[in-house]
Formats: sequence, structure tokens, C-alpha cells
Amino acid sequence: MKQIKIKSQSLEKKIAVIGGIFFGELSDMEMRVLIELITYEQPQISLSPMMSKSIKTTLNLSDSTFNVSLSRLNKKKAINKVKSLIILSPILNGLSANNEWVIRFESE
Repeated sequence: MKQIKIKSQSLEKKIAVIGGIFFGELSDMEMRVLIELITYEQPQISLSPMMSKSIKTTLNLSDSTFNVSLSRLNKKKAINKVKSLIILSPILNGLSANNEWVIRFESE
């Protein structure tokens, strides 16, 4: 059995590792949007127009860039977006609180 132990308090580093393993490589913009969504610390987020505007303002994004990032995160299964409801992938739940993980690879 092989294992990787990851210790980090940086949400960006956590997302980079998890993104690479579970969702494929995330672009900088996708990562920034995903981090912003995770900071709400809710597995389901009702994305109101006010919340969308707040995220776009915080990240200095245009409407189209924000929507493209959400669409790509949805395609990569990092989120499940249905209309204005965003459901984070279960692997992302509680991510900000966890500062250490162990990923084990077991051979059969």
C-alpha cells in the first residue's frame, strides 16, 4: 500500500491537489470561483443574483467569465449546477476545516 500525506492550511493548495486527482486540472479562474463557493461552507448553495454579483465583484470577473467557469466546474463534476442551485462535490465538504489528509492507494 502506498499513501500520500498532505498537510496544508491553504485552501488554494487543497483545491489544487484535489482538483488534480478528482476533477482534472482546474484553471486559475475555475479554482478562484470554486474557492469562493467553498468559503460559504455549505454543501448546497442557492446562487442568488446578489451572491453572483458579490462573487464576480470579489474576483473581478465579467458575467461571461463567471458563467463559463461555473459551466466548466459543472462539466468536471466539481459542482452540480441546476438552475440557481449549486451542489458541491462531496469531497469538497468541510475542506476548509481539514488541514491534513491521507490518500491511500491499495493494490488488489
